[in-house]
Amino acid sequence: MTTGIRSFSAWLEDVDGFLAEASPADALDLAIGRLAGVLGFDSAWYGFSAWDGGRVEIAASRTFNITGPFFDDWRAMRHDDLMLGQIRRAPDRVATYRRRQVEQTPGLIRMSGRYDLDAAAGAMSFRPGQPASLFLACYRGGGDGRSWHEDEQDFLYGAVTTLDRMVRGRAEAPTDADSVQLHVTPAGLCIFGWRHLARLGLAAEPWLPTPLREILGHPGRQEVPALGLMAEVDGAGAGLVRLVLRRVAPVDRLSPREAEIAALLARGQGHKEVARQLGLSPVTIRNQTRRIYNKLGINSRAALVTALGSM
Repeated sequence: MTTGIRSFSAWLEDVDGFLAEASPADALDLAIGRLAGVLGFDSAWYGFSAWDGGRVEIAASRTFNITGPFFDDWRAMRHDDLMLGQIRRAPDRVATYRRRQVEQTPGLIRMSGRYDLDAAAGAMSFRPGQPASLFLACYRGGGDGRSWHEDEQDFLYGAVTTLDRMVRGRAEAPTDADSVQLHVTPAGLCIFGWRHLARLGLAAEPWLPTPLREILGHPGRQEVPALGLMAEVDGAGAGLVRLVLRRVAPVDRLSPREAEIAALLARGQGHKEVARQLGLSPVTIRNQTRRIYNKLGINSRAALVTALGSM
């Protein structure tokens, strides 16, 4: 297995491709999978951790090729995690563990046995001023998992720090002027993009305001009246939630049926044609048109086209 500069460059090219084709969080998932082939590990645990006075809180995480409640099991034995202690003492170095090493803890013995963790290596990318840091723990199993050599550890540390920078840069790149895209934890801690909240008149802080936290468990497009925002919520990679925000526009106040009629009218169809297509009477379509115009504050078909074009 080669872990030199050529292998690292080839892996970076793959990551560039993932970032070009997938969302930043999904690209992170793909990059970890590709790294498994390069470094030869069987499984992994990765995500974002926040440090608070020496205490580590896992903000969001995901496993690669691991079955079972890994995070819950880790949380129950976190005080026994020798690798976590190594990272606390030397955050710019790779932490390692072997099932057959002399120093052990009851929690690590249980975890290594349950999840076949013969040899582990972990690294974290500390970014000052960021709410959470990317971490990656890689595991070799099978009863005779190879130890992590120094060149492999260097490769891993470089991969984690570089991957964090690449994914963060892609995720925090400015979007169009009318919307803000965030990647947040299910609890509402914004990992990527929180500084852009100021564009919407919100405080540029990592923790989302309460009205936004309350919608994170409800995928789809919805209005947040308390903040005057429209939000779109969907899942993302690495255990994160993708949240796209923009200001409420008059067209957002149309009902689904009114929006459907408005779209057909804006395409140049007449009342009779729209009525026939939707199985309604022309009188109903005319009444709906009046309601649409009133909600949008317009009085012509041309103004309707303009209003829908601004969505």
